[in-house]
Amino acid sequence: MTRPTDPPAKRAPSVLVRHQLALSLQFGTLAQAPLHRSALLRHQVARWLQSQGVVSYLIEVGGELRGYGIKQDQQPWWVELEHPATLAAQGSAAANDSSTILALHGWSIATSGDYRQQIQLGDRNFSHSIDPRSGYPLTHSLASVTVLHAECMVADALATALMVMGLKQGMAYAEEWRLACRFISKTKDGYRESMSPAMRLMLS
Repeated sequence: MTRPTDPPAKRAPSVLVRHQLALSLQFGTLAQAPLHRSALLRHQVARWLQSQGVVSYLIEVGGELRGYGIKQDQQPWWVELEHPATLAAQGSAAANDSSTILALHGWSIATSGDYRQQIQLGDRNFSHSIDPRSGYPLTHSLASVTVLHAECMVADALATALMVMGLKQGMAYAEEWRLACRFISKTKDGYRESMSPAMRLMLS
């Protein structure tokens, strides 16, 4: 198929016109900077390392991790999950009691939460995450969701999706699909931690 053109006699002079538009596009979670691009970067770095024959590594991009293999001391890559309580306790016994330690051997870990990123209007704090079902910021009690998955991109997407769902719906989804997740909810007395069956099994 050829593209129609104007007759030569009527063709306009060659003029280059540059339009400057104030345009901003957002293509879902993968375009958010810098939070969700970290999953893509971790995925690409992990693939490159393994293509080069690297058999042990720990990748950290934007606070999210991918671990593979074991270290020279024959130990896996142990990582501690951040807990909202640690930000307030700052190394106290309460902070140590709330820590969760995992071995990343062929796993990626991603967390979605609003305890670090909030918008304050007046005397109210609003989540930076929007519920697409309502078009408004999240209003449920979840503070964060952490997901372990073999794929970096999947862990990142699931953490965001489960955060939007909330504890009840998110836990049901995690149980149905056997996802390893940790949910942290805000209560009047502080924070409450809930683990999916798959996560409890990994920690046992």
